[in-house]
Amino acid sequence: MIAMPATDTTDPLRLLVAAPMLYHPRCGNGGGVLCFELLRRLAAEAEVHFVAFGGGPGEDDAEALTALRAVARQVHVVPRPRPWLGGPASMLLQLASGTPREVRDLRSETMRRRLSEVAAVAEVDCVLLQFPHMAQYADGFPGLPVVVDVQDACIVSRYREWRSSQTSGQSPWRRWQRLHSWWAWSRRELRDYARAQRLMALSETDLGVLRAFLPQVPAFLSPVAWDTVPALAAAPRPGGPVLLMGNFAHAPNADGLRWLLAEVWPRVRAQCPQARLQLAGRHLPAGLADDPAIGLEVLGFVDDVQPLLARAALSLVPYRFGGGIKIKALEAMAQGCPVVATRVGSEGLGGVDGVHLRVADEPDDFAAAVVGLLQAPALGEQLALQALALVSERFSWARKVEQLKVELRGLLRERAALGALPRARQAA
Repeated sequence: MIAMPATDTTDPLRLLVAAPMLYHPRCGNGGGVLCFELLRRLAAEAEVHFVAFGGGPGEDDAEALTALRAVARQVHVVPRPRPWLGGPASMLLQLASGTPREVRDLRSETMRRRLSEVAAVAEVDCVLLQFPHMAQYADGFPGLPVVVDVQDACIVSRYREWRSSQTSGQSPWRRWQRLHSWWAWSRRELRDYARAQRLMALSETDLGVLRAFLPQVPAFLSPVAWDTVPALAAAPRPGGPVLLMGNFAHAPNADGLRWLLAEVWPRVRAQCPQARLQLAGRHLPAGLADDPAIGLEVLGFVDDVQPLLARAALSLVPYRFGGGIKIKALEAMAQGCPVVATRVGSEGLGGVDGVHLRVADEPDDFAAAVVGLLQAPALGEQLALQALALVSERFSWARKVEQLKVELRGLLRERAALGALPRARQAA
């Protein structure tokens, strides 16, 4: 007799969720926070078995495990492999193998065995692999449908990083590194994603590229979601600081910070000498410290950014490359803080320049947008209120979770109709 998968809407889904890291609400990684919130909401309606490598953002496994065990049926931790090589040797190995360093560093037979064991013992209906790094395990579940939550399509973001390097004064060696990284990631994504049954994209841009290069694998849009805090948009914030937050180990954040400090902030201070810039997040550059002469305040990692957003005159998203939706932009908009972003930084939000936020790419234009909001806080309030309505309408958690459930159950019905029943759900 064969136990049918949970295709009936009254049966709870059994999901195996796998991630490259242990995440939690204070992990300081936007993608990690988003994935935790999705996991928490899925676990309220499904049986979730979670598997991840130890040593997540901030490497606070104890806090992450406490948070994850409060929502998932089971939490399995696999030791993170030791990186093979670093520096130029790592790049040479990437060149020789064609495998991105980030994928190679998470290659683990222990992880592969654990995933297979959990899928079989828990008799899961479906597997959700989060982030491009984990797609290398998509071929490890014969008979089970696999969905890849792409988060950041590297075929898009690494291309943009390479293009940005052509005009940012980087050395030929660095430009070549960026080009090769794009090539290696594109090759790997096309290979690994082809082994999945569904691809889940955060932005329309990522979705379009995935559909163009992998037409044989159905892909669907699942935008970022965020809870809104309407009370924080109640009044203008004259005299408040300008805020930049993020994980600065992430290349788009690090590049944006360098560009902001070198090209944009001096232009802002020339017109607004009292303007203050606050930097909040992990992995800020060594040696970067408070500098009253330029109005710089270095806060480092902050447990709760909500008070910062409540006081800030505006929040910046100076990305020059990257994929997906920039969660820091959505977070600021959801909490009533006016936003100035580049086109890349505003991508996927559906916001209109001058209506929901200000959008500018060139240093002069970006600085002018910042100055304009500092000098006219009532305009910032108007943008913030309209952005808040946009987030409430387009980026609700209820919509995101319901859409994902519909996709998963539809996938299970398709496979059941074809007789491709999950092997893990078969019984004698």
